Amino acid sequence: MVQPKSRTGLGRIVESVLIALTLAALVGCASTSLTQVKQFGSASKALGEYARSAFDLAATASVDRHLYDVAADPNKGPTDATFEGLFTGDGGVPGGKEKAERLALRLRVLDQLSNYSSALQQLAEADFDKDIDEAAKDLNGALIGLRDTFKEASGSDLPLTDDDVGIIATAVNAIGKAVAEAKRRTAIKTTITKADPAVQSATELIASDLGQDSELASFVKQAISNSRGSLQQVYNLERVRSKSTFDSRYSLLVRARELYGAEVNTPAFFAAVSRGAAAVGKAHSALRKAVEADDFSSDEVAKRLGELEVYVKSVRGFYDSIRKTAN
Repeated sequence: MVQPKSRTGLGRIVESVLIALTLAALVGCASTSLTQVKQFGSASKALGEYARSAFDLAATASVDRHLYDVAADPNKGPTDATFEGLFTGDGGVPGGKEKAERLALRLRVLDQLSNYSSALQQLAEADFDKDIDEAAKDLNGALIGLRDTFKEASGSDLPLTDDDVGIIATAVNAIGKAVAEAKRRTAIKTTITKADPAVQSATELIASDLGQDSELASFVKQAISNSRGSLQQVYNLERVRSKSTFDSRYSLLVRARELYGAEVNTPAFFAAVSRGAAAVGKAHSALRKAVEADDFSSDEVAKRLGELEVYVKSVRGFYDSIRKTAN
């Protein structure tokens, strides 16, 4: 009787070891399969951040033109209008205030979309209960913010109900302190599936209203052109002054050249933002199809992520170019 009992005990040990190894392998596979979710979050977040930063710098340039005018004439003093620019309704551009409001609202939609992508990346990377709590909070805030901002920007309701947000929150909270991979995958699947209609609507709005030939693209280009024109007027005043120096004139010409570069590249920048937003929608749709099949990765997702990265680089390039004008 002793021999069989010993073999049974050994068998249980072997079985336990095999189960442990299998679970470890499954955990490893689950972690690996989240790579494309992380890449989507990172790329989408970068697109939004670079676009926002570029618009902020363009806004600074549009205010600078007023500052140049005042600084060039000792008889002039600043007024409230001196500090109006791209986001406050530049009076130098027809319909500036209405266009500024429309642009600001669409950028807020882009911001919230970026926040959602970032929170999704957080959820895929979280290791501890504190990380999960932070991701859950950011995800909830981003989805509510996206819904409210989209309504304000378009006048239409986003296909994301309170029940949808609640289902997502419940799935994320179910992950628990141990960060169980199976529950994490379930939460990510639930989030992507429930959020996809909203993501599609938001990206369509950005893609259409911030396109290369859009009214808002022309508005921004005109604002930068006005800034360059004012700077050239300052140069013309500077060059005839008795104390004018080569360095001072050259510095003004360099800044005018940089603004000119930003001006002529504005259509391409808007094209990259528009197509980048469309690429975010396509990549998210591909992710939804993958997670619905419990795959969490696919060749289609990889293709869409590659397209998205191209537009991220283009938007970043414009940001880097216009950043020089702020130096």
